[in-house]
Amino acid sequence: DERMTRADLSTSGPIDRAGKLLYRLDLADEYLPYGSQFSQLQQFYGDLQLMYKPDANTRVRLMLDDSDRYTHPAASLPFIIGEGAYPWQPSKVTTQFVGLATPNYVDDGYGLPAGFNGKTPQEYRRYRQMSATLTLEHRFSDLWSVRGSFNGVGARSHSGDYTNDTYY
Repeated sequence: DERMTRADLSTSGPIDRAGKLLYRLDLADEYLPYGSQFSQLQQFYGDLQLMYKPDANTRVRLMLDDSDRYTHPAASLPFIIGEGAYPWQPSKVTTQFVGLATPNYVDDGYGLPAGFNGKTPQEYRRYRQMSATLTLEHRFSDLWSVRGSFNGVGARSHSGDYTNDTYY
């Protein structure tokens, strides 16, 4: 999609002059507006790795990851409802579809069309996960080595799910 924007950054190298402490950093950010109005996707990913090599046979590595996904889903389009009478039975009143809500509709002063239920364009879903891994590895010979890791993961999910997506 030509409307998508994405930025990536990757870098790595030694931190100290002896080359015993190394780093790697990867960052990515992406933004994609969906085809329908009031909907979009934004994602971020970050990864930092630090490695300490006190000698040729020992490594200590710390890895930190962060990913964040934020969406305004394209589940439904807001539309305008009006009341009117049946042409063949004027005494009966019904609600009927008038048209799709667009930003060109009369503005209520807050960037939303007049009469719009303001929560609907603000519907969102957010998922964030962070993790950390600490690894110790030591090689005794070409045949024998030992590796131990400690892992921690934290995840959060939140959504503002509003279902009333009509004008009144």
